[in-house]
Amino acid sequence: MSNQIKTLPPGNLGLSSLGDSLDFIRDNGGFAAKRHAQYGPVFKTRLFGQPMVFVRGAEANRFILSQENQSVRVDWPFSVKALLGRRSLALQAGDVQKQRRKLMAQAFQSRALEGYMPTMYAIGERYFERWCQVRTLSWYPELRKYTFDIAGKLLIGLDHAAETDLGHWFEEWCGGLFSLLPLRLPGNRFNRAYRCREQLLYGIEQLLTTAPRAAKSGARCSGHFARG
Repeated sequence: MSNQIKTLPPGNLGLSSLGDSLDFIRDNGGFAAKRHAQYGPVFKTRLFGQPMVFVRGAEANRFILSQENQSVRVDWPFSVKALLGRRSLALQAGDVQKQRRKLMAQAFQSRALEGYMPTMYAIGERYFERWCQVRTLSWYPELRKYTFDIAGKLLIGLDHAAETDLGHWFEEWCGGLFSLLPLRLPGNRFNRAYRCREQLLYGIEQLLTTAPRAAKSGARCSGHFARG
């Protein structure tokens, strides 16, 4: 046991199961940078009840990516697993993950990507024009909305997806991914996020169900993936 403890990287696991969770939530962007400056390229911590190790640098990334499902495996807090769903690609490993990645790769081949460019360019131009008209903005929320608009248009042919109910549910869902209290209690963030997950799934299912009917009646469905 003493030999194992000596091999642990520097850092602080904290005195409780929370560890550094509160600091991580308050300063998500600077959390790792501050500790890398203090401890170096590798440090340990505890987030959401789980001991963790943060690494940075080309060598460390190469090791992580090349040793997946061998020396290391992907894992997420319970709140993330619950809100993504057990069949989510991000939660798969081994042959199942390889098979699903292979299926999805077809949507990201060169010919397919060329077909997405006009849509991505048009949405990007609209956002750039709006960004130029405001003095200050928060990049992360804006880029998330920008990405959601692109996904909405390409996947299900939905214009201005970030401004719809789907966009509102998506924002609430994102807000609950790293919940400190992942319990379905009335009014708490995780419960709101879980309900929004259900609304998102239902809303997308309804759109995909009505798209073929709209196509038969002459209406246009512009979702690249929805068209198949």
